[in-house]
Amino acid sequence: AAIQMVNEFLDKDQMIVYTEGSNSPRNEAKANGYGNFKDIKLVVLMSQYSASASEIFAGAIQDWDRGLVIG
Repeated sequence: AAIQMVNEFLDKDQMIVYTEGSNSPRNEAKANGYGNFKDIKLVVLMSQYSASASEIFAGAIQDWDRGLVIG
């Protein structure tokens, strides 16, 4: 769900998240470029209760300087 949500805000081929394990190859998720909200201003609010998908979302937004992450 996090990948589909953040995909709405990123340009094509921008990295969203990757996973890599000691016994598994690197698996990357990248934006497909079909997002509807790539040009709007964005603020993401986080708290000590934010976890999992919200951290993936906020991390990708912050990594690509796509919006302001607070919290």
